[in-house]
Amino acid sequence: MDSGFFLPCCIMDELFKGSIVYWLSGRRWGLDFSEGGHELAVGIKVSLVREATEKGLKIQVKVEVDAEVEIELEELYLTMQQAVAPDDQIFLNGYQSWTESKLFSPDDKIPRLAGPAQHLVNTTGDYTFYKNPHEAGSLHAWSFTSLVSKDGHSTFWMDAAPETGYTVFEWRCKEGKLILRKDVGGSRLRGKAIMLNVEIMQNEGTELPVASLPGFSARPVAAPVSGWTSWYNYYTKIDEAIILDNLRAFADRSVPIDFFQIDDGWQPAVGDWMQANEKFPQGMKFIADQVHSHGYKAGLWLAPLIVAKNSAIYHAHRDWLLTHDGERFVEAGFNPGWGGLMHGTYYVFNLDLPEVQAHLRAVFATVLQVWGYDLVKLDFLFAAALIPHGGKSRGQRMDEAMALLRDCCGDKLILGCGVPLAAAGGRADYCRIGPDIGLSWDLGIADSIHLRERISTQNALHNTINRRHFAGRLFANDPDVFILREDNNKLNPEQKYSLLIINHIFGDLLFTSDAIGGYDAQTMRLYRSTFPLLPRQIVEVQEDDGLYRIWFVIDDRRYFAVANLSRHERKAALPAGDKYYNGFIEDSLAVSLKPYEARVYLQLQDLETCVVGSELHIFPGCEVLSLKAVTGGIEIALHPHSSLSGTLVVRVIDQGERILVNGIEKSTFKHKDITIVRLQVQEGKFV
Repeated sequence: MDSGFFLPCCIMDELFKGSIVYWLSGRRWGLDFSEGGHELAVGIKVSLVREATEKGLKIQVKVEVDAEVEIELEELYLTMQQAVAPDDQIFLNGYQSWTESKLFSPDDKIPRLAGPAQHLVNTTGDYTFYKNPHEAGSLHAWSFTSLVSKDGHSTFWMDAAPETGYTVFEWRCKEGKLILRKDVGGSRLRGKAIMLNVEIMQNEGTELPVASLPGFSARPVAAPVSGWTSWYNYYTKIDEAIILDNLRAFADRSVPIDFFQIDDGWQPAVGDWMQANEKFPQGMKFIADQVHSHGYKAGLWLAPLIVAKNSAIYHAHRDWLLTHDGERFVEAGFNPGWGGLMHGTYYVFNLDLPEVQAHLRAVFATVLQVWGYDLVKLDFLFAAALIPHGGKSRGQRMDEAMALLRDCCGDKLILGCGVPLAAAGGRADYCRIGPDIGLSWDLGIADSIHLRERISTQNALHNTINRRHFAGRLFANDPDVFILREDNNKLNPEQKYSLLIINHIFGDLLFTSDAIGGYDAQTMRLYRSTFPLLPRQIVEVQEDDGLYRIWFVIDDRRYFAVANLSRHERKAALPAGDKYYNGFIEDSLAVSLKPYEARVYLQLQDLETCVVGSELHIFPGCEVLSLKAVTGGIEIALHPHSSLSGTLVVRVIDQGERILVNGIEKSTFKHKDITIVRLQVQEGKFV
C-alpha cells in the first residue's frame, strides 16, 4: 500500500510545527510546538493519526488545548512543508457562498479589494478581518482546499472541527509551505477542546473519495429537485398577480417541478417577516395554499438575521441589535434596494438575547406552520459572524447561528445562502455554492474593484464545478438558476446553454426564474428535455485555462462533457479509445468549441442492448425508465416525466432486419459496426 502514497516525505518525517498565542492574567503568552507536543500549565497536545484507504493515504491532524484556567486565544496554527510544482493547480474555497472559488496556479495572487465605495461591500467577504498578503504565490482558502497535480493525483485538506471556529489554509507556494491556521481571535476557553482538526486525504484522480468528508450531522442529504423562483426575472418587483400567473403557467403545462419559491419583495421591509406587504393583499398563506393546490411545494425567501433601517422592527427594537461597544451598531452591509441611498444600511441581530431567539422562533412558526411553507431560502447568513464577541470567534458564532436556525425550522427544508459552507454542513438541506448569476456574463464594475462576491454568471459556473465535492456530503448543492428566455437578459445562446448543462451536471437544486408562458416551442422543448431529473455521479474533471473536460455517470450510462468558459475558441479532444455520440452521430476526435460553448456526449457502452442517442433529454437516455432484452427483441419503458416527441435510438442484438419492441415489430439498421432500432416517441409515448 505504501508504494501508492504520494504525499511529500515531510508528512512521514518532519511533520508539523506550530504556534499558539493566548492571554492569561492580563499577559500575552506564546508557545511554539512540534509533533511531539508540549505539556505546560495550559496543556497543549498535537496528535497525528495515519489511516490507509483504498486509493491512497488519509491523515488526521488534531491540536487539542486543555486550559486549567480561562484563557483568551489570539492565534493558533500549524505549518507543514508542501511543495507545489509550477504546473500544479490549487483549489481555494472562498469565505462564503458567493465568494469566488476556483483553481489557481502557484504564481497567482488574490487581488486587493479596491475602489472608493469598497466599504459598502467589504462585509460580504473576509476583507475586514483576514490579512491577505496580495503577493504572487500567497493564497488562502476557508475550510477546504486541494492540490491537483499534472499527473492527476489530488490531495484534499478539510476542516473537521468548524464548531470551534474557522480553519484557514494559507498557501505559501514560493516557500513550499502550507499553514493550517485556526481563526481563534476573540475566543475564550477553559477546559479541553479540539481546536484544530484537519483531515488530509489523497486520491489518484480529481474526485474526493466517497464519504471522506467529516460527518457533520446525521441529517440525510436532500434529494435533487427542480423548481421556479421569482428573483432572476422580477427581482423585488413581484406581486400576487405575477406569482399566480407564473404558477398557472407551470400547472397548465403540467411541468413536473418540485418547488415554487417566492423571493425577496413580498415582505414590508427586511426584518419584518410576520406579514406580507400591500402587493400581496391575500397574504402569504394564500400563496402557499395556491402552490399546494397545483401539487407543488412552496418556498419563501427570508433574511432572518439582518434588519434594514426602514423596518418596523428596527424602530421598535434597536436594543436587539448587535453592537461593537454597547452603542455602535454592527453594520452588516448596504443595499439601496432596501431603503434607498440614505437608508440602505442593514444591521444584524444579537443572537445571544433570549428575546431575539424567541422572535426568530415566532417568525419560523408563522412561515412554516401557520402559512405552511415547505422550504425557506435563508439569505445573508454571513452577517452572524461579522465580529467575534462574547468570548466566541467568528466561526463559533456562525456555527451557533446555523444550529439555531436548524432548530427553528425543525423538519422543514432550509436552502442556505450567503453562508460560510462548513457551518451549513448538516444544517442546510440545500446550500448555494456560488454567487448570484447575472443577466450578463459578468458584472464589469464589481470585477474592476476585485469584489470576489460579485454577481457573476462566469464565477457561478466556476464555483459550481469546483465546489462539487460538497454535494451529498455537507448538503445538496444549489448552483443558482439557469435562464433560457430571450427577453430581460444579455446572455448569448452559448452562455445560456452552458449554464443549463453545467447546472444539471453538478447541481442538486435546479431552478429557473423564467416566465415559461412566454417560451416559444423550441425553448419549451429544451426546458422539457431536462426532465426527468436524475442523480449524477462525477467521475473526473479536468480544467485547462477555462476549458473543462467532465466525465460523469447517470444510472449505468456514461457521459462526457466539454465546456469552454473562456472568451476564445478552443479545441478539445474526445477521450481516445471510446466511442461517443452527440445525438446519433459519432463525432471526430477533436471538436472546436465557440467561446462559452458546451457539449454533452453519450458514450457507447460495451453492451448488446443500450441507448445510443436521443432527442428527448439533454442527457440522452435519461428518458428511459427501463430497457432489457427479451426473446425476439426488447422491452422498453419511458420515464413518466418524459413528455417530448422525437427519436430514440437503441442498440440491439443483431437478429435480422426486424425485431420486436414491446411486442411490436420494428425495422433494424446497421450503423457503423452496430445494429440499431429507431423508435419514434410522441409526447412521451411510443408510436
